[in-house]
Amino acid sequence: MHRRSLLGHSALAAVVIAIAGAVPTTVARAQDTVPKELMRLEDTWGAVQMKRDGATIGRMLMDDFVFTAPDGSRFSKAQLVADIAGSKTEYVSGANTEYKVRVHGNTAVITGLWTATVKTVKGTEVRKYRWTDTWMKQADGKWLCLAGQSALVK
Repeated sequence: MHRRSLLGHSALAAVVIAIAGAVPTTVARAQDTVPKELMRLEDTWGAVQMKRDGATIGRMLMDDFVFTAPDGSRFSKAQLVADIAGSKTEYVSGANTEYKVRVHGNTAVITGLWTATVKTVKGTEVRKYRWTDTWMKQADGKWLCLAGQSALVK
């Protein structure tokens, strides 16, 4: 009986160690999905902005969203959605790069570089913007952007 109880304790210890070892991996995998999801959302934002689809971007923003433009002006959610929908900018292409994501619980800050080629009266022009967005995970698991800012890279 003594041997059997030692074996039982050894088996129990092995199970506890296995579970304890699996928890950080599970947490790490869950944390790895957040940056990928936010980068996907930012890529969607860029793609629909080029199509002047302000409504889709509006669904990605919290109601009290605020954006600071490169010239220092501020936009509410409604103002940004209207600005995107009414934009006269003609995009040839655009893409985000240089992502950096920092997750802090249900809040995340993501930075990147938006590079766009646009049509102008003189031909085409490449424009680059460094940007920062702050996202918050909602009770339903959906991430919404709370604040954003961009700066023109000269």
